[in-house]
Parts: sequence; C-alpha cells; structure tokens
Amino acid sequence: IPNAFSPNGDGKNDVLIIKEENIISSRIIIYNKWGEEVFATDNNQLSWNGAHKDKQLSPDVYGYYYTGACMKGSKVEYKGNITIVR
Repeated sequence: IPNAFSPNGDGKNDVLIIKEENIISSRIIIYNKWGEEVFATDNNQLSWNGAHKDKQLSPDVYGYYYTGACMKGSKVEYKGNITIVR
C-alpha cells in the first residue's frame, strides 16, 4: 500500500491505487486525524483521488485500515498512514 500520493492534477501520482494479487475481496477505510471516515470502498479496483464529499482534502497524514480475503482462504489486515502531498 503506497504511503503517499499527490492529487494535484499534474498527471503523476494523482490517485491512490492499491494493486491486489490473489485477493478476492477487500475493504479499505481512510480516516482523517480526528478519526472521521473520509473514504471507504469494497471495490477491488480501488482508486482514491484525495477528495471527501467532492472537496479536495488538504495535505496531511491520513490513517487507513485495509482488510482482504485471499483466494486460498487466508485473510490479510494492514493499517498505517497515507500522506497527501500537494
């Protein structure tokens, strides 16, 4: 899972993408520093543009919690930080 991206419209790293292999289902939730959910999806083709309620979020560190189910039945869980850089 990338730890930073720059959704500034320059065509480079404008969206957060998590590339999954052998994952049949997944969920990611991204929180701001106050614990408010700013993004969530169950879509395996995840991409996030750094917006919440159609408004671009400010540069900051955001926490995430990711869970996934693998093809062979095991599960993965990750948590960490993603930084928006502008």
